[in-house]
Amino acid sequence: MPEALNWRTRCRTWTVRGLTVPVVDLCFAAFFLFATVIALTLPLEYGWSLSYALNVLLHVGLTVAQLFRRVRARTSLIATGVMLAAYAVLVALSPVNLGISLIIISAPASVFAAARWVPHWGWGAATLAAALVGSLANPVAIHGLTNSTYPTTPTPSGNTPSWSVTAVVASVIVVTLSYAIAVQLRGRAEKQVSEIRTAVAEDRLRISRELHDLVGHGLTAVKIQAQTAKAIGTPEAAEQALDAVITASTTSLDDVRSMVSRLREDESLPLVAEPSRLFELIEETRGNGIELTTSVPSPKELEDATADWPLPTRLVFIRVITEALTNIVRHSAGTAELHVAVGGGACTIRTSNACQVVQDAPAHVSNGGHGLIGIRERVDELGGTLDHQISEGQFVLDVWFPVPSEPTAPTDPQEAR
Repeated sequence: MPEALNWRTRCRTWTVRGLTVPVVDLCFAAFFLFATVIALTLPLEYGWSLSYALNVLLHVGLTVAQLFRRVRARTSLIATGVMLAAYAVLVALSPVNLGISLIIISAPASVFAAARWVPHWGWGAATLAAALVGSLANPVAIHGLTNSTYPTTPTPSGNTPSWSVTAVVASVIVVTLSYAIAVQLRGRAEKQVSEIRTAVAEDRLRISRELHDLVGHGLTAVKIQAQTAKAIGTPEAAEQALDAVITASTTSLDDVRSMVSRLREDESLPLVAEPSRLFELIEETRGNGIELTTSVPSPKELEDATADWPLPTRLVFIRVITEALTNIVRHSAGTAELHVAVGGGACTIRTSNACQVVQDAPAHVSNGGHGLIGIRERVDELGGTLDHQISEGQFVLDVWFPVPSEPTAPTDPQEAR
């Protein structure tokens, strides 16, 4: 994940003449510059020699390489590896005592940088492998072997420098820990990015659903009324259509404003999803010229049945009804039926309408629009089911989802007149 590896957004940086460098790398470079100054004291005190000159040059090169651990990670890794190998050879072959330099810390620092920031994991693994091999011949161990001032441990075969063994073991432990910590931090960052992506995707999906459900029904009503007024062409029809357009557009605009207000101010504010809006939607559908036959609970029965429903269940109920009736207005040939039943711990919604173009219906049924996709996702979240099909020229939508209470099933359905 690029976001997890973008050090520019995860590290404090310092920019000089267009070059942006992480502050931590500047600190490493300053630390190694201090080690370089210490190395420089040797030739200044004992006189210049080839070994001292090469020692100072390698210190300078490793110091510069630390500035680019993230900016030019691969180049820095290769340069650091080559110079550390050269430094080990120099310590082993030098006729003068070069001492032990803090510059060797660049090895675990490079392992960490490769495992944490280089996109391809192979770089981290390769750097770790090289560092482990280098641990067997690290400058500290070589210094212990080539200098008799360090303690030795007697063995049957002779003297084995215990300092060198300790240096090798310590080096292996340090580079391994550097790699493990880097991998852990990288995994944590990638998990965080993944969680953020998931949250953003869920928010986008939720907002798209709400936007479709809030605006789609109102725009459909506006379109139908405008087409009706244009087709009839009388002043009375135009006036009625304009009144309906004003009502539908005002409702949609209020819903959108409410949604935007919730997003800007406090997303924890509850969404408005009153099941009683069912009856308003029925009247709006009939007002759009649809001969709608209904079998639904009475207002009192619906209020009692949905009193204990949580917000997600209420949202699914009203959004399914809205989308179903919107599709009826868009695609119905003029007649439709709506059946709603609540009881037995479940809610069942069924709509049917004559298709305007039957031969085109199967494609519509199989693919579904954004609205059907949205309500299917809503229903799935509640553990319900949604089915739609063409049956004898009728488009039939069946929705079932569980409800948390056990309300009494409606006994006196309200029939359209």
